[in-house]
Amino acid sequence: MLFHLIFLSAAMISDVLLGLTSEELPFGTLYFVYAFITFIPYLAVNVRRLHDIGKSGSRFLFFLIPLIGFILYFVWFCTDSQPGENEWGTNPKDKIQILTDADFLIDKTDTT
Repeated sequence: MLFHLIFLSAAMISDVLLGLTSEELPFGTLYFVYAFITFIPYLAVNVRRLHDIGKSGSRFLFFLIPLIGFILYFVWFCTDSQPGENEWGTNPKDKIQILTDADFLIDKTDTT
């Protein structure tokens, strides 16, 4: 998300510097092309994050509510994932924990 926002900002600045903006908006051709290309992956990442905290992906539409939607998103995206399994699958952090707890692969009996 950080890189996405950086690239969107860079596209907006480039549009202004190259004179590609419209008269009403500070956005231009480069911004809209980048936003169009990355919309589906952006949507997928947001829906996956909502699923991680146990919310339906349709709550993505709450972002359309001015100010309140942004506050809800900020709180939801800072919330830790649900432990264990929810309606949409297992917690990705649980899978990482299983891989890091693989102490049985290390021979602790070697005293040399």
